Amino acid sequence: MEAREQQTSKHRLDSWKEIAAFFGRDERTVKRWEKERALPVHRVPGGVRSGVFAYAAELSQWLKDPGTAVMESSEQTPAAEANVSSGDAILEAEPAKSKQVFAPVIPVRSSRFQVARILGLLLAILLGFLILKHQIPRPPTSASATNLAPAAHRPNPEAEDLYLKGRYFWNKRTPEDLNKALDLFTQAIVRDPGYAQAYVGLADCYNLLREYSVMPPGEAYPRALAAAKKAVELDDNSAEAHNSLAFVTFYWTWDAATAEHEFKRAIGLNPDYVAAHHWYATFLMANGRCPEAVV
Repeated sequence: MEAREQQTSKHRLDSWKEIAAFFGRDERTVKRWEKERALPVHRVPGGVRSGVFAYAAELSQWLKDPGTAVMESSEQTPAAEANVSSGDAILEAEPAKSKQVFAPVIPVRSSRFQVARILGLLLAILLGFLILKHQIPRPPTSASATNLAPAAHRPNPEAEDLYLKGRYFWNKRTPEDLNKALDLFTQAIVRDPGYAQAYVGLADCYNLLREYSVMPPGEAYPRALAAAKKAVELDDNSAEAHNSLAFVTFYWTWDAATAEHEFKRAIGLNPDYVAAHHWYATFLMANGRCPEAVV
């Protein structure tokens, strides 16, 4: 302490040795501080490379900066104590049984900043994991999971209401009512272009208009076929769509094999679908398969 007080009182320190003694550290440490932490060391003009000097006042001022008070615990140097008049920066050496190791003195502001950065990084990693977890599809957990049907389309409520009104008029089977139904189904499609049932209604209207009105088959059937195919494209699990497609396929193109396949597909999707049984029975009767038609 006496030697330290003598060095502190000097206005100028004229070598690395004296500068190191001022801090109670070795020369290698203060040289590194000069390079990495801007320790205020001056070079002797025109002198050799190792000729340096420093002012005690500048070194004391340098110590007041909290950022310079960080000491590395891995450094093992003689015990030292550097005090400045303001008491803002203190370097302490803690005694040990066999050696002395300097404990880090970390500014509170810097420590909080580092903690905030680490927490922010962990939060970003967690959010990224959660996003990927929901985006990456999971493999099916069982054999049945691979055969799950896609979720059914939820129609626009207004479109569904128009469709139901259209069915009301379609069931009346008069030219005027069929045209009202046709208009309502068309409005439903405008409200919801992905609504398969509205296309089914459209196909059913054209399938009957060539019978209940003056619309010629050459105009009605192609429109019915296009609407039925669109309905199946939008919802392959719709019994109504396959039933309408079966009807127009047989009575317009006379493709009995394809028509029967579509009728059976409709009944397989909905065994209680009355219109499918009805139209399939008329198909069987038209093909001379009357016992099957009766069943």
